[in-house]
Amino acid sequence: MSLLPSPRTTATSPPPRPCAAQEAARARALARVCAGFATTISPHSAARLADLMSATTYVKAA
Repeated sequence: MSLLPSPRTTATSPPPRPCAAQEAARARALARVCAGFATTISPHSAARLADLMSATTYVKAA
């Protein structure tokens, strides 16, 4: 008894090319998702991050 699906034996065609409206909607959705990753950290957090990434601190932590 195999748990894996059997291999496809038929050729598949490439997916249809999206129209301009679909491409524009995709670009807007991607921009919304990427905007969610933009953030600002406090000066205190930036200083801590810089300290953690310094060579001497990194060597001590390792």
